[in-house]
Amino acid sequence: MTLTAERLAFMKPTAVLVNTARGALVDKAALVAALRDGRLAGAGLDVFHEEPVPAGDPLLAQRRIVVTHAINERTAREIVERFHGRNAAQLAAEEFNARFRDHETPADIPEVTVRSPGGAATAITQVLKLAQLASSASEAARLIQQGGIKVDGGKVSDKALTLATGRTYLIQVGKRKFARVTIS
Repeated sequence: MTLTAERLAFMKPTAVLVNTARGALVDKAALVAALRDGRLAGAGLDVFHEEPVPAGDPLLAQRRIVVTHAINERTAREIVERFHGRNAAQLAAEEFNARFRDHETPADIPEVTVRSPGGAATAITQVLKLAQLASSASEAARLIQQGGIKVDGGKVSDKALTLATGRTYLIQVGKRKFARVTIS
């Protein structure tokens, strides 16, 4: 459910909206308008539609908003630098940005071999279960239905998809879990 302009209108003008879950939960244009017009006292945001927030984003122009992403990034960098040195902090920041801002595939992906029952093509739900990327075939089906599975960079929408034996696939579950899965 998205907090649309209609839903934001139910909030009192003294209310402060805090979103630490997902940027897409709040209609950004509606939030900017509510803040600009004084229909909300303020907002505290730790997540955004686009990260990092581009310079010139209308959210950043609002006076009654607290944005904590930059603080968290700076704090994380200081902690890594304190315990591992400046170079390690720089490398960690670059890796984080490559993975989460630029959506690059991580370099160190676990490799898993799954044995196909009967040597035939295997259903994606079974592959996810056998590779321990999902706890059950029904969880795998739910993840597919929610758009949380990619195979070789393409989003999987068909729960009946089968993967051929003798190939290796790059499988992504959500934003953070990756595996190179060979089906034998």
